[in-house]
Amino acid sequence: MEHLDFFYRKILESLKLLAMPFGIQKKCFEDFVDAPFEVLDTFDNAFLHLPELIEDGRFSNMEIASLLRLHNMIDFTASRSDLKDLDEDQFGTHVSWNRIREQAKELLVLLGEPIELPDKNYI
Repeated sequence: MEHLDFFYRKILESLKLLAMPFGIQKKCFEDFVDAPFEVLDTFDNAFLHLPELIEDGRFSNMEIASLLRLHNMIDFTASRSDLKDLDEDQFGTHVSWNRIREQAKELLVLLGEPIELPDKNYI
């Protein structure tokens, strides 16, 4: 059960990371990494544990739907030919990426979580 607590926290902290402006997201990683990739990869890796967390009853149906919606939005945006290279300028300012940040904020509110800096131990 302890591992499920860890996976649950990973999802929450990855949402907090997604909700931050790009300048703050970038500061969560070392200078040499590809920050846009790391931000999306952090959420994607946490998302892989969603089935176990659903089976354990960690999320309501509304929360599950919102997580799936956000994941689909990220996949759709990242597959767009004009956005798939994850250019830092685009990732920081493009309306589609900013919609994802807003969606992550709304999901945090739904989950009763504060919109704050993520705990780096989980990202």
